Amino acid sequence: MGSEMCIRDRYNAKKYFPECLDSLKSQSVKNFEIVLVDDGSSDGSSELCDRFKKDNHDLNVQVIHQENCGQLLAHRVGMKAAHGDYLVFLDADDALRSDSISIIQEIIANQAPDIIAFNYCRDDTVNYEKNSSQIKNLNPGCYEDCSYGFIKQITSGGEFNNLATKAVRKSLIDLNTDYTKWAGLMHGEDYIQVLPIIDSSNNLVYINEVLYFYRENPESSTRSFKESQIQDLETVFNQVFLYAKKWGNECNTKAKEAVCRHLLWILYNLSRSANTSKYKVAIASTLADQMKRFCGSEIFVITNKLRIEMSCIARCLLSGHYRLAIALAGTIDRLYKYLF
Repeated sequence: MGSEMCIRDRYNAKKYFPECLDSLKSQSVKNFEIVLVDDGSSDGSSELCDRFKKDNHDLNVQVIHQENCGQLLAHRVGMKAAHGDYLVFLDADDALRSDSISIIQEIIANQAPDIIAFNYCRDDTVNYEKNSSQIKNLNPGCYEDCSYGFIKQITSGGEFNNLATKAVRKSLIDLNTDYTKWAGLMHGEDYIQVLPIIDSSNNLVYINEVLYFYRENPESSTRSFKESQIQDLETVFNQVFLYAKKWGNECNTKAKEAVCRHLLWILYNLSRSANTSKYKVAIASTLADQMKRFCGSEIFVITNKLRIEMSCIARCLLSGHYRLAIALAGTIDRLYKYLF
């Protein structure tokens, strides 16, 4: 009687896909549904989906093949096809701990929360011994009523904005909403989907355990500069602020801090790119304008709340010292790599 299911949305990630599938096959329980969404892959991983279903008769596997429509809409297809009461999400190059589904099922049986949140470990190889990326200031336990407001704060602040570390009650997901207007999003597509889920939920159980293994991809779109990141970020944070303002002043402030951090992360990416100095300065100017637009008269109050190195870069950026801001971002980025 499995009520959980894993949704796999994937496009051309064949290299690590077998390891992902193995983590599903190796689960300590088998009473859950697996929905594999092949998002128009052309690298042979489509055939891996079909073979996995054929070779694992003891598992409840559903395979969906479709033309490439992007990760966000692939998620939606998988969600709608699911028969379970709860959804768990897994990307093609990642993996689940072998007892993940069992742990989630036990929490559902005992507490039946709207959302179950857990930790992940981040590495460029799936390392089951890595320390967890515990969410700052979030203690294990149940959040509901007044304490659920803290969940809205960390969501507004960008610390709780992915689907991969959550099991979600399916009935909370707005499956009738048309998401095609966001089909082209390459950055922040999870955030768009998490916001209405948090808004519709009444409670959440957080466990301080690593159940999900996230593979750090050096070629990931979040680690290299693309001009589309700026437009995507604007689109996503327009939605973030709609919810943050609804959730209260503290959430609105957290959203302003988050948008500044994200804009500065784009600057880090820009600093290591091979673009010309003139181009980088033009982009830096755009990032400064975005900061001012989202934060308004509070811009310096907000940026002073950031980590000291980010605050310094923001000061340079907002003062029009674009080359200095880019150089400082590049230096700090290299220090991060050296120290961490």
